[in-house]
Amino acid sequence: PVLAHCDTPLVDGLPDHTGVWMSTTTSHWERIEQCGDRYTVSGPGGSGLFFVHDFLKVDGSLENGVNDFNAGCFPGCVTTVASGRFSGNCMEMFTPSGATGATRCLLEDGSLEFYNFMMGMQIL
Repeated sequence: PVLAHCDTPLVDGLPDHTGVWMSTTTSHWERIEQCGDRYTVSGPGGSGLFFVHDFLKVDGSLENGVNDFNAGCFPGCVTTVASGRFSGNCMEMFTPSGATGATRCLLEDGSLEFYNFMMGMQIL
C-alpha cells in the first residue's frame, strides 16, 4: 500500500472509495487508498506490470494530478496526464483537454462503478 502510514482522516464530505475492488465480470481489480484529499489507484496493467496513479490532492488541478504512464499500454511508456476532482460520490479524472479519462463512483449498494474510455464500464 502506498498510503499505509497515513493517519490523516478523509476530508469531510468526500466519498470513501478505500479498498480492493474486483470486477464482477472480468479479471480487473484495483486498490484505492485515500488520505485527507490524496487519492491513489494501483493494480495490474498490461503485460502483468503494475501501476500507481497518485493524485497528491484531488483539487481539479493538473499540478496535483497524475503525470505517469497509461497502464493499459504497458510495457510501452505512453504518458498520461490527468487532473482529478470529486463530484458527489464520484472521483473523476480529466485529460488536459477536459475529456473524461476515467470515473469511479460509489453506488448505493456499496459497489464501485468504474468507467475508463479504453475498458468501458465495469462494476467492482
